[in-house]
Amino acid sequence: MASNIPGRSILRITQVLFALVVFGLTAYLFVAYQFDDIAIYMFAVSIWSAFFATPYLSLAPVRFDHAAKHIVIPAVETLTTLLWLAAFIALATKLLPADQCNFAGCHASQVAVLFGAFEFALFTVTTIQSFLALRSERPSTAPTKEIQEV
Repeated sequence: MASNIPGRSILRITQVLFALVVFGLTAYLFVAYQFDDIAIYMFAVSIWSAFFATPYLSLAPVRFDHAAKHIVIPAVETLTTLLWLAAFIALATKLLPADQCNFAGCHASQVAVLFGAFEFALFTVTTIQSFLALRSERPSTAPTKEIQEV
């Protein structure tokens, strides 16, 4: 299905790397700055993306049956996109103004929001690609010329 799209593996590798960056930054936030529900949520989303969703989305077109490709892949893509949207917006609402952000934990939060937004953008692209691939592989329901002549 979507494995034939050029650049898909580069997008997947970038998604994993950015998720690992967010994973490290939010882990640092736990130790140095804050330990709140939003940081825990972003931490969980980065774990979901790096260790579950992206590996599944990379291997599913090769390993699983036709139905899983057409139902599960777009669903996992959409879910992960929405999780990243909620995560980076929630953490962005907790950021201090730029003039008051003068310590390492605050800077780590800013960078985590930035990479979360990039992850959201990357997953939005791959979600759109998966739906376009799904749409292009469906059989046409338009009547053929032979049927119209009868």
